[in-house]
Amino acid sequence: MTNPKLSAMQVFSPTVLLAVALMIIIIMMILPIPAWVLDVGLAASFGLAILIFTVTLFIERPLDFSAFPTICWRPSCCGFR
Repeated sequence: MTNPKLSAMQVFSPTVLLAVALMIIIIMMILPIPAWVLDVGLAASFGLAILIFTVTLFIERPLDFSAFPTICWRPSCCGFR
């Protein structure tokens, strides 16, 4: 019987990461979570929300706050020179 080796590309594929994230979420709903973990998660969530809010306040063009910067892979495709 052969033992196939898993590459990093296979382990970190989006499908595997989604499955692991769903399992972690289900486990977190079943097992009790310490209060400090909830506090850290809430603080991180607030921090990320404030960061996104301040970034949106100081951008000049909507393209500066692009979620997919790899779509514009040529400088001339989006009007950048």
